[in-house]
Amino acid sequence: MDKTLDTYLSLCTEVYDLSKPNPPEDAYAFYRDYAMRANGPILEPMCGTGRFLLPLLAEGFNYMALMQAAICLKSCMLKPKLKILTLRYGKALLKI
Repeated sequence: MDKTLDTYLSLCTEVYDLSKPNPPEDAYAFYRDYAMRANGPILEPMCGTGRFLLPLLAEGFNYMALMQAAICLKSCMLKPKLKILTLRYGKALLKI
């Protein structure tokens, strides 16, 4: 990967984590309710740095996360909350 792009993505990831550490309460309640009604595993494509993923995983939901940007996955995996949780994750490129 281009060094400039890699540095830019790292900076964007840091800013995102600092400015949006938790999901908005209304959005989280919506997705949590939807996940409960689905009564099955959750797939979150483009999971970012895990602001929805981590609290849902902590509640015991069966979760699979995908993200194209390795730097976002790295940020998510380094979060202290994830040390006690098990997450299946992968890198994915979505073509639309």
